[in-house]
Amino acid sequence: MENPRAIGVRTLKRSDPLTIQDKFLVQYMGWYACPGDGDTLRRGHHGWLQWFNNQSPDMKHPYVGLFPDVSSYSPSELYPVPGLTTNKNQQTFLFSSRNPITVQRHFHWMAEHGVDGAIFHRWAGYFGKGRELERSLNDEVMDHVREAAEKEGRVFAIEYSVLEVSANDVALANVLEQDWKNLVYEKGMLNSPNYLRENGKPVISLTYLGLRDAGHTPALVRSIVAMFRRITPGGAYIMGGLPVCWRTSEADADPNPEFVDIWLNEFDGICPNVSPDNGERMKADMEYIKQQLEHGEKKIDYIPLVFPGFSSHNQTSGSNKWNKFKRDGGRSLWKNIFNASRLGVRTMYGISWDDYYNGYALLPVVPQKNLLPQSDKCKFMALDEDGYDLPSDWYMRICGLAAEALHERRSASREIPWKNLVDYWANHPRHERTSIHTSRRSNISGSKAKTPNNSRDLRRGKVVSKASEQSSLSLHGSRSYSPNITEAKEESKAINEGPSRGAEPSAKLADDQFETSLQLLSRVLTQRASVGKRLAAIYLDQVLDEENPIDFEEKTQKRIFSLLSGLSKSAQVFPARCKLTAVQCNLNIPLHQGGFGYVCKGIYNSHTVCVKAVRLYAEEKASARFLRAQAKELILWSHLSHPNIIPFYGVWVPDETAQVCMVSPWMANGDLNRYLRVAPDVPRLPLVNVIHGLDYLHKVEIVHADLKAANVLVSDIGRAMLADFGISHIASTRLATTTIVSHGTPQWTAPELTMADDVSEPTPKSDMWSFGCVVYEVLTGNTPFHWYKTSHQILAAMIRRSVTPLQAPIEDGSSQIDGQLRNMMERCFNYVEKDRPTSGDIIQFFVELNIVDKRPLSTNDTVLLAAPKAMADIKVDYDRVYKVLRTVSVSPSSELVSWLMEYANGQIRDTPLEQDQRSDDEEVQ
Repeated sequence: MENPRAIGVRTLKRSDPLTIQDKFLVQYMGWYACPGDGDTLRRGHHGWLQWFNNQSPDMKHPYVGLFPDVSSYSPSELYPVPGLTTNKNQQTFLFSSRNPITVQRHFHWMAEHGVDGAIFHRWAGYFGKGRELERSLNDEVMDHVREAAEKEGRVFAIEYSVLEVSANDVALANVLEQDWKNLVYEKGMLNSPNYLRENGKPVISLTYLGLRDAGHTPALVRSIVAMFRRITPGGAYIMGGLPVCWRTSEADADPNPEFVDIWLNEFDGICPNVSPDNGERMKADMEYIKQQLEHGEKKIDYIPLVFPGFSSHNQTSGSNKWNKFKRDGGRSLWKNIFNASRLGVRTMYGISWDDYYNGYALLPVVPQKNLLPQSDKCKFMALDEDGYDLPSDWYMRICGLAAEALHERRSASREIPWKNLVDYWANHPRHERTSIHTSRRSNISGSKAKTPNNSRDLRRGKVVSKASEQSSLSLHGSRSYSPNITEAKEESKAINEGPSRGAEPSAKLADDQFETSLQLLSRVLTQRASVGKRLAAIYLDQVLDEENPIDFEEKTQKRIFSLLSGLSKSAQVFPARCKLTAVQCNLNIPLHQGGFGYVCKGIYNSHTVCVKAVRLYAEEKASARFLRAQAKELILWSHLSHPNIIPFYGVWVPDETAQVCMVSPWMANGDLNRYLRVAPDVPRLPLVNVIHGLDYLHKVEIVHADLKAANVLVSDIGRAMLADFGISHIASTRLATTTIVSHGTPQWTAPELTMADDVSEPTPKSDMWSFGCVVYEVLTGNTPFHWYKTSHQILAAMIRRSVTPLQAPIEDGSSQIDGQLRNMMERCFNYVEKDRPTSGDIIQFFVELNIVDKRPLSTNDTVLLAAPKAMADIKVDYDRVYKVLRTVSVSPSSELVSWLMEYANGQIRDTPLEQDQRSDDEEVQ
């Protein structure tokens, strides 16, 4: 159904309230209040909510860092901020969510950009004692949301958040039930024709259920879901905002595995929280859902969150890192949109339309720093924080293009569409003034205003904002009004190139010939993938099998690893010598799901083995990143030989699938956590094993980067071995081997990684913080920082340098740790990275305590017997690697390099093998 608001030849279509499918929805907080925006919320209250600290509403205590652009708001919507001016000494203003004109403006912008509507955030904590102020504001704004959605042809729904709300079974369920009954039966919320439904059932979102340490039980969550279905006329469509790790019951998710069944069987749609590795996680989530539900009738919608960036520096009084998750000119948001789009999702949820508080806002932001309010007591953020000059409505434009892709059921482009964004209003014109009647009570008025016009600065290659005389929306009047749209002049067209960040510094190797060789090979792989894969496989076989090693400096080791890793990732191949046959394994019965793959039990040469398989999808491109990560891990793992590193047997390629599986010994004792639960009185030799394995990695300049008890497996005689090198790094090299963008799990992550820039990498010192966390797990049986409910709380405390795992506010056993061990752990938890001990220091510490693993390597341990190479005196054979690389790089007569150079220059088309095969064919003929 079309909205009757015909604007020239362009019609703004009503969003269909009868389905949640094919929609771009946004979260709407509506939590801002200003002095003078209406009747006093509470006697004696100063009037500010959410913009400033409630107790100290002044420039020393601003809550927001990302500052809104209010240049398009009418004077009746703006409220002055005392003492805050621009660098031109002009008064600064803010808006209030209590103003119905402003709320309709926000929904009008949704309509202009094709965003389908909003899910209104309602925190359950507002229903408790002492929160009447926030409850009153939320009730008031909710009414404005309903009215604005109906006038602008948008949909809306209610979202209940239970974050940090008491998990008392009766209290939580009761307050939710009473509030929903009030909205349905007293306020008639579901009588609105614009309330969002699916299959005739109203959509209700429930968020932050099932968080770790929240105290929610499976029975409580089931009862809440059942309650909403029972008291809602005609039933309800329940959308769940889940923990990031809902599927694996790790990190921020409650460890009770029963919750996984609840998410899949009790909810109609799931919407996991955001994480830095959103793309990989979404793909793994959807594949898991498909596997679990493919044989039943149950269907569930996967609704991914997409967000532009995050910064909560000001709300934490400077404790949180400034510009924590960078927006990167919209690249971050578009990457989320692309990752979701390529998976075929039909609904996306943008976080958040108006959340300047956490830096998530999609609404207009001040475009340039020189336009921000000036204060010597605090600082604010503009859109050019990351080096881009953008118009203030840039992120609404991105949402508009994402919405178009969903409406047309097509995939979003991989690269952010700069040209379309720059020319957005040329392709989505505002037309001549037309009467718009959406209500019999409407009145119309309009006025001219200045808004940004986009052009191109060719010297900088950036979008710049220039003021030009242009008509824009101007709203005036009371609650019963309808806005008027006036014509906008066509914006000047821009060249195809998008905003440029400048070239990233290239990885400079000490030996330029190495780089030349890699560049040549890269050109081959880029131009002819099939030929490149074959050539790379030959190359890797030579690297691993060449004899007669030569001497070289140890510093070359990390460069060689980087080259091998880069080559293996690019080609997605492995050396033939690593291939295993006769492996027996049913890949349809996974025993563990997580990351980018899953684990099964198999048989090889009469030995039980662990088979790790990567997830593959129908589209080859969809699996490329996971394959690159697996190829990197294979090369890295195959070069590691130590009694405290899981041995690498080889690679298995099942005949019936295209999957590539890595094979290693089966560790019947499971991981270190499980082992110590079963055998709590065993000596703490596993800690000695862990530090010896870590010391070995550090000596060959490898950083584990994800050390935790779950990634330490235990052999059948109790020997601990490090596992999972999926995100490990070559230390101090620009050719980093990491493929998955992750620095480990928050509970075990060193604080400098939570505060570092995106380009920073884990180091051996950050591994030592994680080792301290493993010691804490072993000695207390608890997860580090188990008293925090969310990873954000952990990160906030770390940024304030106010917490370590040993500083639990409740008794958890850490106070009983032996004084010497506790001192060692405190050294590992030093916030000054350079002052932490090395792995060698910890080994010496255990020697002095006479805690040494003296068990022989060759008896009673089937894991080591099955892998003879895992002996203490075996070292990575870097010299063989080096010789091949030097031969390929230096020798002008090398057949491989000669072919590479000729191929790169277009002189030949066939590999040496193909040339030989053609010659043989000619001789036969």
